[in-house]
Amino acid sequence: MRKYIFLVSLFVSILQATTYYLDSVNGNNFNCGTSPKKAWKSIKKLNGFHFKPGDKIAFKRGDVFEGYFHISSSGSKDKPIIFTSYGKGAKPVITSMMQLPGFKIANNWRKNAKKDVWYFNLSFNPQRIKLEEKEVLRAGKSFLQIDDKKTKWFWQNKKLYLFSPQNPAFYYTSIKINVPYETVLVKNKHHIIFENLDIRGGNGYAMAIRGSRDIVIRNCDIGAYSRMGLQIMDNFEEGRYIPSKNILVTKCTFDSKFHFLYDEAPSDRGCIDGLLINNGAHNCVIKGNIFKDWGHTAINLVALNKLNPGVYNNKIYNNIITAKNVPYGRGIGVEGIEGKTHHNEFFYNIIKDTTVRSQFNGDHNYFHHNIIDTVKNSKIKPYGTAQGIEIQGYGVCVCHDNKIENNVIVNCEEAGVRLREDKNEKFNNKVINNIIYNCGLNSKDGYQDIAIVIDNGVSIKKNIYKNNCIFNPKAKSKKIIYYRGKFLNVKNFNKQTLDIIKNNIQKDPKFVNFQKRDFHLLPSSPCIDAGANTSKTRGFKGKAPDIGIYEE
Repeated sequence: MRKYIFLVSLFVSILQATTYYLDSVNGNNFNCGTSPKKAWKSIKKLNGFHFKPGDKIAFKRGDVFEGYFHISSSGSKDKPIIFTSYGKGAKPVITSMMQLPGFKIANNWRKNAKKDVWYFNLSFNPQRIKLEEKEVLRAGKSFLQIDDKKTKWFWQNKKLYLFSPQNPAFYYTSIKINVPYETVLVKNKHHIIFENLDIRGGNGYAMAIRGSRDIVIRNCDIGAYSRMGLQIMDNFEEGRYIPSKNILVTKCTFDSKFHFLYDEAPSDRGCIDGLLINNGAHNCVIKGNIFKDWGHTAINLVALNKLNPGVYNNKIYNNIITAKNVPYGRGIGVEGIEGKTHHNEFFYNIIKDTTVRSQFNGDHNYFHHNIIDTVKNSKIKPYGTAQGIEIQGYGVCVCHDNKIENNVIVNCEEAGVRLREDKNEKFNNKVINNIIYNCGLNSKDGYQDIAIVIDNGVSIKKNIYKNNCIFNPKAKSKKIIYYRGKFLNVKNFNKQTLDIIKNNIQKDPKFVNFQKRDFHLLPSSPCIDAGANTSKTRGFKGKAPDIGIYEE
Protein backbone atom coordinates (compact mmCIF):
# COMPACT_ATOMS: atom_id res chain seq x y z
CA MET A 1 0.00 0.00 0.00
CA ARG A 2 2.80 2.40 0.90
CA LYS A 3 4.51 1.55 -2.37
CA TYR A 4 1.30 2.36 -4.25
CA ILE A 5 0.91 5.71 -2.45
CA PHE A 6 4.53 6.56 -3.23
CA LEU A 7 4.08 5.79 -6.93
CA VAL A 8 0.91 7.90 -7.12
CA SER A 9 2.64 10.80 -5.36
CA LEU A 10 5.59 10.51 -7.73
CA PHE A 11 3.26 10.46 -10.75
CA VAL A 12 1.39 13.58 -9.52
CA SER A 13 4.64 15.45 -8.89
CA ILE A 14 5.81 14.66 -12.41
CA LEU A 15 2.59 16.03 -13.90
CA GLN A 16 2.43 19.09 -11.65
CA ALA A 17 3.07 22.38 -13.44
CA THR A 18 6.02 24.52 -12.38
CA THR A 19 6.62 28.25 -12.45
CA TYR A 20 10.14 29.27 -13.47
CA TYR A 21 11.52 32.78 -12.87
CA LEU A 22 14.09 34.86 -14.72
CA ASP A 23 15.98 37.83 -13.25
CA SER A 24 18.58 39.34 -15.58
CA VAL A 25 20.33 41.23 -12.75
CA ASN A 26 20.38 38.88 -9.75
CA GLY A 27 19.60 35.55 -11.36
CA ASN A 28 21.97 32.66 -12.04
CA ASN A 29 21.55 29.97 -14.68
CA PHE A 30 22.86 27.40 -12.17
CA ASN A 31 19.88 28.04 -9.91
CA CYS A 32 16.83 25.81 -9.97
CA GLY A 33 14.73 28.72 -11.27
CA THR A 34 11.62 27.83 -9.28
CA SER A 35 11.42 30.94 -7.08
CA PRO A 36 12.28 34.64 -7.48
CA LYS A 37 15.22 34.19 -5.10
CA LYS A 38 16.51 31.24 -7.13
CA ALA A 39 15.75 32.70 -10.55
CA TRP A 40 17.59 31.96 -13.76
CA LYS A 41 19.49 34.81 -15.38
CA SER A 42 19.20 34.64 -19.17
CA ILE A 43 17.25 33.44 -22.16
CA LYS A 44 20.11 31.08 -22.93
CA LYS A 45 18.83 28.85 -20.11
CA LEU A 46 15.42 28.56 -21.82
CA ASN A 47 16.55 27.54 -25.29
CA GLY A 48 16.24 23.77 -25.55
CA PHE A 49 14.76 23.40 -22.06
CA HIS A 50 11.83 20.98 -22.03
CA PHE A 51 8.81 22.53 -20.33
CA LYS A 52 5.72 20.56 -19.40
CA PRO A 53 2.12 21.50 -20.23
CA GLY A 54 0.92 24.01 -17.68
CA ASP A 55 4.37 25.37 -16.88
CA LYS A 56 4.74 29.11 -16.50
CA ILE A 57 7.90 31.06 -17.28
CA ALA A 58 7.97 34.51 -15.68
CA PHE A 59 10.39 37.32 -16.62
CA LYS A 60 11.08 40.01 -14.04
CA ARG A 61 9.50 43.36 -14.84
CA GLY A 62 11.91 46.22 -15.45
CA ASP A 63 14.64 43.86 -16.66
CA VAL A 64 16.17 43.43 -20.11
CA PHE A 65 16.86 39.96 -21.52
CA GLU A 66 19.11 39.85 -24.57
CA GLY A 67 19.33 37.01 -27.04
CA TYR A 68 17.55 34.70 -29.42
CA PHE A 69 14.59 32.84 -27.91
CA HIS A 70 13.50 29.63 -29.65
CA ILE A 71 10.42 28.11 -28.00
CA SER A 72 11.21 24.44 -27.47
CA SER A 73 8.04 22.95 -25.93
CA SER A 74 4.29 22.75 -26.46
CA GLY A 75 1.45 22.85 -24.00
CA SER A 76 -1.92 21.10 -24.19
CA LYS A 77 -5.48 22.32 -24.67
CA ASP A 78 -6.20 22.40 -20.94
CA LYS A 79 -2.66 23.28 -19.86
CA PRO A 80 -0.96 25.80 -22.14
CA ILE A 81 2.60 26.87 -21.45
CA ILE A 82 2.58 30.53 -20.40
CA PHE A 83 5.38 33.05 -20.87
CA THR A 84 4.60 36.05 -18.68
CA SER A 85 6.05 38.59 -16.24
CA TYR A 86 6.27 39.07 -12.47
CA GLY A 87 7.06 41.89 -10.08
CA LYS A 88 6.52 45.63 -10.54
CA GLY A 89 7.52 48.10 -13.20
CA ALA A 90 7.69 48.12 -17.00
CA LYS A 91 7.15 45.00 -19.02
CA PRO A 92 10.28 42.87 -19.24
CA VAL A 93 12.15 43.47 -22.51
CA ILE A 94 13.22 40.52 -24.63
CA THR A 95 15.47 41.86 -27.36
CA SER A 96 17.91 40.72 -30.00
CA MET A 97 19.29 44.23 -30.44
CA MET A 98 22.70 43.79 -28.83
CA GLN A 99 26.18 45.27 -28.85
CA LEU A 100 28.00 44.81 -32.14
CA PRO A 101 30.42 41.94 -31.39
CA GLY A 102 34.03 43.12 -31.49
CA PHE A 103 33.31 46.82 -32.06
CA LYS A 104 35.65 47.83 -29.20
CA ILE A 105 38.63 46.25 -30.98
CA ALA A 106 40.27 49.04 -32.95
CA ASN A 107 41.77 46.71 -35.58
CA ASN A 108 38.27 45.57 -36.58
CA TRP A 109 37.63 49.00 -38.12
CA ARG A 110 39.06 50.41 -41.33
CA LYS A 111 39.06 54.02 -42.45
CA ASN A 112 37.07 54.68 -45.60
CA ALA A 113 38.02 57.22 -48.27
CA LYS A 114 35.02 59.40 -47.35
CA LYS A 115 35.75 61.71 -44.46
CA ASP A 116 34.63 60.49 -41.04
CA VAL A 117 33.38 57.16 -42.36
CA TRP A 118 34.74 53.81 -41.12
CA TYR A 119 33.75 50.26 -42.01
CA PHE A 120 33.46 46.98 -40.15
CA ASN A 121 33.18 43.52 -41.74
CA LEU A 122 29.66 42.29 -41.06
CA SER A 123 28.05 39.45 -43.01
CA PHE A 124 24.40 40.53 -42.53
CA ASN A 125 22.37 43.72 -42.71
CA PRO A 126 21.42 44.74 -39.15
CA GLN A 127 18.52 46.86 -40.54
CA ARG A 128 18.40 49.25 -37.56
CA ILE A 129 21.19 50.62 -35.36
CA LYS A 130 21.46 52.46 -32.07
CA LEU A 131 24.45 54.64 -31.22
CA GLU A 132 24.74 55.47 -27.53
CA GLU A 133 21.23 54.00 -27.07
CA LYS A 134 19.69 56.34 -29.66
CA GLU A 135 18.54 55.05 -33.04
CA VAL A 136 20.20 56.61 -36.10
CA LEU A 137 18.97 56.59 -39.68
CA ARG A 138 20.45 54.49 -42.44
CA ALA A 139 21.56 56.30 -45.63
CA GLY A 140 19.25 55.77 -48.57
CA LYS A 141 21.41 54.47 -51.42
CA SER A 142 25.12 54.59 -50.59
CA PHE A 143 27.64 55.14 -47.82
CA LEU A 144 28.55 58.32 -49.70
CA GLN A 145 25.36 59.84 -48.29
CA ILE A 146 26.47 59.34 -44.70
CA ASP A 147 26.83 62.59 -42.80
CA ASP A 148 26.51 63.80 -39.24
CA LYS A 149 23.06 65.31 -39.79
CA LYS A 150 20.49 62.95 -41.31
CA THR A 151 22.21 59.60 -41.80
CA LYS A 152 24.99 57.87 -39.93
CA TRP A 153 25.35 54.38 -41.39
CA PHE A 154 24.98 52.10 -44.38
CA TRP A 155 25.48 48.40 -45.12
CA GLN A 156 26.55 46.86 -48.40
CA ASN A 157 28.83 44.09 -49.66
CA LYS A 158 29.13 42.64 -46.14
CA LYS A 159 30.49 45.87 -44.72
CA LEU A 160 28.95 48.13 -42.10
CA TYR A 161 29.82 51.77 -42.82
CA LEU A 162 29.54 54.16 -39.90
CA PHE A 163 30.03 57.85 -39.24
CA SER A 164 32.74 58.53 -36.67
CA PRO A 165 35.27 61.39 -36.33
CA GLN A 166 37.80 58.82 -35.09
CA ASN A 167 38.07 55.06 -34.81
CA PRO A 168 34.60 53.95 -33.59
CA ALA A 169 36.23 51.65 -31.04
CA PHE A 170 37.28 54.77 -29.16
CA TYR A 171 34.51 57.18 -30.18
CA TYR A 172 31.45 55.11 -29.19
CA THR A 173 30.68 53.39 -25.92
CA SER A 174 27.66 51.56 -27.36
CA ILE A 175 26.83 50.33 -30.87
CA LYS A 176 23.75 48.13 -30.86
CA ILE A 177 22.57 46.16 -33.88
CA ASN A 178 19.97 43.49 -34.60
CA VAL A 179 21.86 40.21 -34.53
CA PRO A 180 19.44 37.22 -34.89
CA TYR A 181 16.80 37.10 -37.61
CA GLU A 182 14.03 36.64 -35.03
CA THR A 183 14.00 37.56 -31.37
CA VAL A 184 11.30 35.00 -30.51
CA LEU A 185 10.59 32.02 -32.77
CA VAL A 186 7.65 29.63 -32.37
CA LYS A 187 7.95 26.78 -34.87
CA ASN A 188 5.77 23.66 -34.98
CA LYS A 189 4.43 24.26 -31.48
CA HIS A 190 0.95 24.53 -29.99
CA HIS A 191 -1.00 25.75 -26.98
CA ILE A 192 1.28 28.55 -25.83
CA ILE A 193 0.40 31.92 -24.28
CA PHE A 194 2.57 35.06 -24.34
CA GLU A 195 1.44 37.90 -22.10
CA ASN A 196 2.78 41.12 -20.59
CA LEU A 197 6.09 41.05 -22.48
CA ASP A 198 8.00 43.61 -24.58
CA ILE A 199 9.53 41.78 -27.54
CA ARG A 200 12.00 43.85 -29.57
CA GLY A 201 14.63 43.79 -32.27
CA GLY A 202 15.36 41.27 -35.00
CA ASN A 203 16.81 41.99 -38.42
CA GLY A 204 13.86 39.99 -39.73
CA TYR A 205 11.12 39.88 -37.09
CA ALA A 206 10.69 40.63 -33.43
CA MET A 207 8.51 37.51 -33.29
CA ALA A 208 7.71 34.77 -35.79
CA ILE A 209 5.08 32.02 -35.62
CA ARG A 210 5.58 29.30 -38.19
CA GLY A 211 3.63 26.10 -38.62
CA SER A 212 2.08 26.48 -35.18
CA ARG A 213 -1.43 26.48 -33.77
CA ASP A 214 -3.45 27.58 -30.78
CA ILE A 215 -1.14 30.41 -29.81
CA VAL A 216 -2.30 33.44 -27.78
CA ILE A 217 -0.40 36.73 -27.67
CA ARG A 218 -2.01 39.27 -25.38
CA ASN A 219 -1.06 42.56 -23.78
CA CYS A 220 2.42 42.49 -25.28
CA ASP A 221 4.53 45.20 -26.92
CA ILE A 222 5.95 43.88 -30.19
CA GLY A 223 8.38 45.27 -32.74
CA ALA A 224 10.35 48.15 -31.27
CA TYR A 225 13.60 48.58 -33.26
CA SER A 226 12.84 45.54 -35.43
CA ARG A 227 12.60 45.32 -39.20
CA MET A 228 9.14 43.78 -38.85
CA GLY A 229 6.97 43.13 -35.83
CA LEU A 230 5.16 39.78 -35.97
CA GLN A 231 5.09 37.18 -38.74
CA ILE A 232 2.46 34.43 -38.89
CA MET A 233 3.02 31.87 -41.65
CA ASP A 234 3.42 28.22 -42.53
CA ASN A 235 6.51 26.06 -42.10
CA PHE A 236 7.92 23.75 -44.74
CA GLU A 237 9.06 20.47 -43.25
CA GLU A 238 9.40 16.89 -44.49
CA GLY A 239 8.09 17.79 -47.93
CA ARG A 240 4.91 19.52 -46.82
CA TYR A 241 3.71 22.97 -45.77
CA ILE A 242 2.37 23.08 -42.23
CA PRO A 243 0.05 26.09 -41.77
CA SER A 244 -0.30 28.28 -38.73
CA LYS A 245 -3.85 28.43 -37.43
CA ASN A 246 -5.95 29.56 -34.49
CA ILE A 247 -3.60 32.38 -33.53
CA LEU A 248 -5.07 35.12 -31.31
CA VAL A 249 -3.31 38.48 -31.06
CA THR A 250 -5.13 40.89 -28.78
CA LYS A 251 -4.55 44.08 -26.78
CA CYS A 252 -0.99 44.37 -28.02
CA THR A 253 0.93 47.47 -29.06
CA PHE A 254 2.97 47.25 -32.25
CA ASP A 255 5.10 50.41 -32.02
CA SER A 256 8.10 50.39 -34.35
CA LYS A 257 9.74 53.36 -32.54
CA PHE A 258 10.87 54.41 -36.01
CA HIS A 259 10.62 58.20 -36.00
CA PHE A 260 12.36 59.63 -39.06
CA LEU A 261 10.47 62.02 -41.36
CA TYR A 262 12.98 62.03 -44.21
CA ASP A 263 11.83 63.20 -47.65
CA GLU A 264 14.08 61.33 -50.06
CA ALA A 265 13.79 57.84 -51.57
CA PRO A 266 13.95 54.97 -50.91
CA SER A 267 11.25 54.44 -48.33
CA ASP A 268 12.80 51.25 -46.95
CA ARG A 269 15.26 52.21 -44.25
CA GLY A 270 14.95 49.08 -42.15
CA CYS A 271 11.34 49.29 -40.94
CA ILE A 272 8.60 47.57 -42.97
CA ASP A 273 5.50 45.71 -41.69
CA GLY A 274 4.00 45.60 -38.22
CA LEU A 275 2.15 42.31 -38.77
CA LEU A 276 2.78 40.07 -41.77
CA ILE A 277 0.41 37.15 -42.29
CA ASN A 278 1.73 35.28 -45.27
CA ASN A 279 1.60 32.09 -47.32
CA GLY A 280 -0.07 29.77 -44.83
CA ALA A 281 -2.17 31.17 -41.98
CA HIS A 282 -5.87 30.75 -41.34
CA ASN A 283 -8.47 31.17 -38.60
CA CYS A 284 -6.38 33.83 -36.92
CA VAL A 285 -7.92 36.69 -34.93
CA ILE A 286 -6.21 40.06 -34.68
CA LYS A 287 -8.30 42.30 -32.43
CA GLY A 288 -8.00 45.31 -30.19
CA ASN A 289 -4.38 46.14 -31.02
CA ILE A 290 -2.56 49.41 -31.68
CA PHE A 291 -0.16 49.77 -34.62
CA LYS A 292 2.19 52.77 -34.78
CA ASP A 293 4.65 53.99 -37.39
CA TRP A 294 5.40 51.08 -39.70
CA GLY A 295 7.40 52.03 -42.78
CA HIS A 296 5.41 49.96 -45.28
CA THR A 297 2.19 48.38 -43.98
CA ALA A 298 0.76 48.04 -40.48
CA ILE A 299 -1.16 44.83 -41.24
CA ASN A 300 -0.23 42.96 -44.42
CA LEU A 301 -1.79 39.73 -45.74
CA VAL A 302 0.21 38.10 -48.53
CA ALA A 303 0.00 34.73 -50.33
CA LEU A 304 1.88 34.56 -53.62
CA ASN A 305 3.03 30.93 -53.65
CA LYS A 306 0.65 28.43 -55.26
CA LEU A 307 2.11 25.56 -53.21
CA ASN A 308 1.40 27.16 -49.83
CA PRO A 309 -1.84 26.58 -47.90
CA GLY A 310 -2.92 30.20 -48.36
CA VAL A 311 -4.09 33.03 -46.11
CA TYR A 312 -7.82 32.80 -45.41
CA ASN A 313 -10.60 33.03 -42.82
CA ASN A 314 -8.66 35.54 -40.73
CA LYS A 315 -10.51 38.26 -38.83
CA ILE A 316 -8.89 41.64 -38.21
CA TYR A 317 -11.00 44.01 -36.15
CA ASN A 318 -11.09 46.78 -33.54
CA ASN A 319 -7.50 47.77 -34.26
CA ILE A 320 -6.14 51.32 -34.34
CA ILE A 321 -3.50 52.15 -36.94
CA THR A 322 -1.46 55.35 -37.23
CA ALA A 323 1.75 56.33 -39.03
CA LYS A 324 2.43 59.93 -38.02
CA ASN A 325 6.18 59.59 -37.64
CA VAL A 326 7.16 57.83 -40.85
CA PRO A 327 7.21 59.30 -44.37
CA TYR A 328 5.67 56.21 -45.99
CA GLY A 329 3.14 54.07 -44.15
CA ARG A 330 -0.16 52.40 -45.04
CA GLY A 331 -2.85 50.86 -42.90
CA ILE A 332 -3.84 47.52 -44.45
CA GLY A 333 -2.57 45.57 -47.46
CA VAL A 334 -3.91 42.43 -49.13
CA GLU A 335 -2.02 40.59 -51.87
CA GLY A 336 -2.74 37.18 -53.34
CA ILE A 337 -2.76 34.92 -56.37
CA GLU A 338 -5.93 33.05 -57.31
CA GLY A 339 -7.51 31.28 -54.35
CA LYS A 340 -4.68 32.00 -51.91
CA THR A 341 -5.65 35.22 -50.10
CA HIS A 342 -9.39 34.95 -49.64
CA HIS A 343 -12.30 35.29 -47.21
CA ASN A 344 -10.40 37.51 -44.82
CA GLU A 345 -12.52 40.02 -42.93
CA PHE A 346 -11.54 43.51 -41.75
CA PHE A 347 -13.99 45.47 -39.63
CA TYR A 348 -14.29 48.16 -36.93
CA ASN A 349 -10.71 49.26 -37.50
CA ILE A 350 -9.60 52.90 -37.37
CA ILE A 351 -6.86 53.88 -39.81
CA LYS A 352 -5.76 57.43 -39.12
CA ASP A 353 -2.93 59.76 -40.17
CA THR A 354 -1.19 57.60 -42.75
CA THR A 355 0.64 58.50 -45.96
CA VAL A 356 -0.19 55.53 -48.20
CA ARG A 357 -3.49 54.01 -49.32
CA SER A 358 -4.77 50.74 -47.99
CA GLN A 359 -4.81 48.35 -50.95
CA PHE A 360 -6.90 45.32 -51.78
CA ASN A 361 -6.13 42.38 -54.03
CA GLY A 362 -6.84 38.69 -53.69
CA ASP A 363 -10.41 37.42 -53.87
CA HIS A 364 -13.50 37.32 -51.68
CA ASN A 365 -12.05 39.54 -48.96
CA TYR A 366 -14.38 41.76 -46.96
CA PHE A 367 -13.58 45.26 -45.68
CA HIS A 368 -16.54 46.78 -43.81
CA HIS A 369 -17.44 49.25 -41.04
CA ASN A 370 -13.97 50.77 -40.86
CA ILE A 371 -12.85 54.39 -40.59
CA ILE A 372 -10.09 55.76 -42.82
CA ASP A 373 -9.32 59.27 -41.65
CA THR A 374 -6.62 61.57 -43.08
CA VAL A 375 -4.28 60.15 -45.69
CA LYS A 376 -1.58 62.53 -46.92
CA ASN A 377 0.70 62.08 -49.90
CA SER A 378 4.14 60.74 -49.10
CA LYS A 379 6.90 63.30 -49.69
CA ILE A 380 9.27 60.63 -50.94
CA LYS A 381 7.09 59.66 -53.91
CA PRO A 382 6.56 61.91 -56.96
CA TYR A 383 3.05 60.50 -57.50
CA GLY A 384 -0.03 60.39 -55.31
CA THR A 385 -0.12 57.83 -52.51
CA ALA A 386 -2.95 59.30 -50.43
CA GLN A 387 -5.99 57.40 -51.68
CA GLY A 388 -8.17 55.93 -48.95
CA ILE A 389 -8.49 52.52 -50.63
CA GLU A 390 -7.10 51.21 -53.91
CA ILE A 391 -8.25 48.12 -55.76
CA GLN A 392 -5.31 47.25 -57.97
CA GLY A 393 -4.49 43.79 -59.30
CA TYR A 394 -0.78 44.47 -59.76
CA GLY A 395 2.06 42.01 -60.32
CA VAL A 396 0.79 38.44 -60.01
CA CYS A 397 -2.16 39.41 -57.80
CA VAL A 398 -5.75 38.69 -58.70
CA CYS A 399 -8.42 41.17 -57.68
CA HIS A 400 -12.04 40.07 -57.78
CA ASP A 401 -15.10 39.52 -55.62
CA ASN A 402 -13.82 41.75 -52.82
CA LYS A 403 -16.34 43.81 -50.85
CA ILE A 404 -15.79 47.37 -49.60
CA GLU A 405 -18.92 48.16 -47.61
CA ASN A 406 -20.21 50.58 -44.96
CA ASN A 407 -16.93 52.37 -44.38
CA VAL A 408 -16.31 56.05 -43.69
CA ILE A 409 -13.43 57.47 -45.74
CA VAL A 410 -12.55 61.10 -45.06
CA ASN A 411 -9.80 63.68 -45.55
CA CYS A 412 -7.70 62.00 -48.26
CA GLU A 413 -5.37 64.12 -50.38
CA GLU A 414 -6.16 61.79 -53.30
CA ALA A 415 -9.44 60.01 -54.06
CA GLY A 416 -11.21 58.14 -51.30
CA VAL A 417 -11.52 55.07 -53.56
CA ARG A 418 -9.58 54.27 -56.71
CA LEU A 419 -9.65 51.34 -59.13
CA ARG A 420 -6.30 51.47 -60.85
CA GLU A 421 -5.45 50.22 -64.30
CA ASP A 422 -2.76 47.59 -63.84
CA LYS A 423 -1.63 44.20 -65.06
CA ASN A 424 -4.47 41.96 -63.90
CA GLU A 425 -8.24 42.15 -64.21
CA LYS A 426 -10.45 43.65 -61.52
CA PHE A 427 -14.02 42.40 -61.63
CA ASN A 428 -17.07 41.87 -59.43
CA ASN A 429 -15.63 43.99 -56.63
CA LYS A 430 -18.36 45.71 -54.63
CA VAL A 431 -18.22 49.27 -53.30
CA ILE A 432 -21.46 49.69 -51.38
CA ASN A 433 -22.86 51.90 -48.58
CA ASN A 434 -19.67 53.89 -48.03
CA ILE A 435 -19.42 57.55 -47.09
CA ILE A 436 -16.59 59.21 -49.03
CA TYR A 437 -16.22 62.74 -47.75
CA ASN A 438 -13.77 65.61 -48.20
CA CYS A 439 -11.31 63.76 -50.45
CA GLY A 440 -9.08 64.85 -53.33
CA LEU A 441 -7.72 67.63 -51.14
CA ASN A 442 -4.18 67.95 -52.54
CA SER A 443 -3.80 65.64 -55.52
CA LYS A 444 -0.46 64.96 -57.16
CA ASP A 445 -2.14 62.92 -59.89
CA GLY A 446 -4.43 65.58 -61.34
CA TYR A 447 -7.58 64.55 -59.45
CA GLN A 448 -8.14 67.61 -57.29
CA ASP A 449 -11.50 67.44 -55.46
CA ILE A 450 -12.19 63.98 -56.92
CA ALA A 451 -13.68 61.47 -54.50
CA ILE A 452 -13.68 58.32 -56.68
CA VAL A 453 -11.28 57.49 -59.52
CA ILE A 454 -12.02 54.57 -61.86
CA ASP A 455 -9.25 54.44 -64.44
CA ASN A 456 -9.98 54.15 -68.13
CA GLY A 457 -8.26 50.79 -68.59
CA VAL A 458 -8.96 47.37 -70.06
CA SER A 459 -8.05 45.56 -66.82
CA ILE A 460 -11.03 47.15 -65.04
CA LYS A 461 -14.03 44.99 -65.87
CA LYS A 462 -17.54 45.11 -64.46
CA ASN A 463 -17.66 46.12 -60.80
CA ILE A 464 -20.48 47.30 -58.53
CA TYR A 465 -20.91 50.78 -57.02
CA LYS A 466 -24.16 51.18 -55.09
CA ASN A 467 -25.69 53.38 -52.42
CA ASN A 468 -22.56 55.35 -51.58
CA CYS A 469 -22.70 58.89 -50.24
CA ILE A 470 -20.04 60.89 -52.11
CA PHE A 471 -19.55 64.51 -51.11
CA ASN A 472 -16.82 67.12 -51.09
CA PRO A 473 -17.79 70.33 -49.28
CA LYS A 474 -14.76 72.19 -50.66
CA ALA A 475 -15.06 71.18 -54.31
CA LYS A 476 -15.38 74.00 -56.83
CA SER A 477 -17.29 71.72 -59.19
CA LYS A 478 -19.95 69.09 -58.65
CA LYS A 479 -17.95 66.77 -60.88
CA ILE A 480 -16.24 64.79 -58.12
CA ILE A 481 -15.92 61.42 -59.87
CA TYR A 482 -13.48 60.41 -62.59
CA TYR A 483 -14.99 57.50 -64.48
CA ARG A 484 -13.19 55.83 -67.38
CA GLY A 485 -11.94 59.06 -68.94
CA LYS A 486 -14.79 61.41 -67.90
CA PHE A 487 -15.30 63.78 -64.98
CA LEU A 488 -18.86 63.34 -63.69
CA ASN A 489 -21.19 64.38 -60.94
CA VAL A 490 -22.85 61.58 -59.01
CA LYS A 491 -26.15 61.85 -60.88
CA ASN A 492 -24.43 61.16 -64.21
CA PHE A 493 -22.21 58.53 -62.59
CA ASN A 494 -25.39 56.58 -61.78
CA LYS A 495 -26.29 56.58 -65.48
CA GLN A 496 -23.16 54.73 -66.65
CA THR A 497 -23.70 51.22 -67.97
CA LEU A 498 -20.27 49.56 -68.18
CA ASP A 499 -20.54 48.72 -64.47
CA ILE A 500 -23.43 48.20 -62.08
CA ILE A 501 -23.91 51.72 -60.71
CA LYS A 502 -27.02 52.91 -58.91
CA ASN A 503 -28.48 54.80 -55.96
CA ASN A 504 -25.32 56.74 -55.13
CA ILE A 505 -26.00 60.19 -53.67
CA GLN A 506 -24.09 63.47 -53.67
CA LYS A 507 -25.23 65.06 -50.42
CA ASP A 508 -23.69 66.17 -47.15
CA PRO A 509 -23.91 63.11 -44.87
CA LYS A 510 -24.40 65.38 -41.84
CA PHE A 511 -22.15 63.82 -39.24
CA VAL A 512 -22.87 64.54 -35.58
CA ASN A 513 -19.50 66.27 -35.19
CA PHE A 514 -17.05 65.98 -38.07
CA GLN A 515 -14.36 68.07 -36.34
CA LYS A 516 -14.33 65.71 -33.36
CA ARG A 517 -14.53 62.65 -35.63
CA ASP A 518 -17.96 61.61 -34.45
CA PHE A 519 -19.25 59.91 -37.60
CA HIS A 520 -22.69 59.10 -36.27
CA LEU A 521 -25.44 60.63 -38.40
CA LEU A 522 -27.76 63.45 -37.44
CA PRO A 523 -31.50 62.62 -37.70
CA SER A 524 -31.67 64.81 -40.81
CA SER A 525 -28.87 62.93 -42.60
CA PRO A 526 -29.67 61.78 -46.17
CA CYS A 527 -27.71 58.60 -45.42
CA ILE A 528 -30.33 57.25 -43.02
CA ASP A 529 -32.36 54.45 -44.60
CA ALA A 530 -30.56 55.06 -47.90
CA GLY A 531 -28.26 52.04 -48.01
CA ALA A 532 -28.48 48.63 -49.65
CA ASN A 533 -28.91 45.39 -47.73
CA THR A 534 -25.66 43.46 -47.43
CA SER A 535 -24.58 40.33 -45.58
CA LYS A 536 -23.57 42.48 -42.58
CA THR A 537 -26.07 45.35 -42.77
CA ARG A 538 -29.83 45.31 -42.37
CA GLY A 539 -32.18 48.17 -41.57
CA PHE A 540 -34.53 48.37 -38.59
CA LYS A 541 -38.21 47.40 -38.82
CA GLY A 542 -38.18 46.66 -42.52
CA LYS A 543 -36.44 49.88 -43.50
CA ALA A 544 -33.32 50.11 -45.63
CA PRO A 545 -29.98 50.21 -43.76
CA ASP A 546 -28.03 53.42 -43.32
CA ILE A 547 -25.00 54.41 -45.37
CA GLY A 548 -21.80 54.52 -43.31
CA ILE A 549 -20.66 52.61 -40.26
CA TYR A 550 -23.51 53.25 -37.83
CA GLU A 551 -27.13 52.16 -37.96
CA GLU A 552 -29.03 55.03 -36.36
